[in-house]
Amino acid sequence: EIALLCTAHARLPSLPAPLQADVRRYIGWSQTQDEIVARGFDVVTDIWTILGVRTLKDDRLTVHRTWLQGSRSGRTALVLNFATGNAPLGELFAPGSQHRAKLVYLESAAPLRAIVAEREAVDGTTQLEPKRVDELAATFAEALARDPWFERSAFVVDNVVPAKATDGSWYLRDVDGRTLRIARDWHAHHQLLACSGGNGVRITGEWNGRALVPLGTWADDAYVALTT
Repeated sequence: EIALLCTAHARLPSLPAPLQADVRRYIGWSQTQDEIVARGFDVVTDIWTILGVRTLKDDRLTVHRTWLQGSRSGRTALVLNFATGNAPLGELFAPGSQHRAKLVYLESAAPLRAIVAEREAVDGTTQLEPKRVDELAATFAEALARDPWFERSAFVVDNVVPAKATDGSWYLRDVDGRTLRIARDWHAHHQLLACSGGNGVRITGEWNGRALVPLGTWADDAYVALTT
């Protein structure tokens, strides 16, 4: 991937403009939020459901990933927040909540990361567009074909049952017997089992093309954030 990135940077003028933006971003070129909003590459106003959040920490940096899905557009968006040391992450979204918001996507061949330009919380029934288990790989491959460094996205899968394999790993099984592997470094299996009661449930999660990190599910129509 690094070699491909170096080659792409050397040939930058010959690449399509959205892919040029991807290459610049991957090599460390940055823009301010104001610059991104002013650029207005891809602007979507919708009712967005917060699919889930994931926070990753090390000694120096905290990265907060918030995943959203638009009820009308069906679009998925990733909002990133960063903080160094013990600094606050700023205004965050509550998992499972809904917001009427205007999002501005960063220029990309496979637009996913976005900046929230305007937002207001709303009440209402969650409208989500689930994927079938067999669709996840194809959807991810399509994004990867446009952006060779595409790393992850978030999806909703319906009516899947969590189960444990004989080798100790966990997976989700749909009504047709197709399976979706759960990431080995995710450990909230018993919380998910308790929510499912052994039945099919709707799950949101981060998908990297190989395994899913569950982020949330629904129990009695209430969103439950799953420990990551």
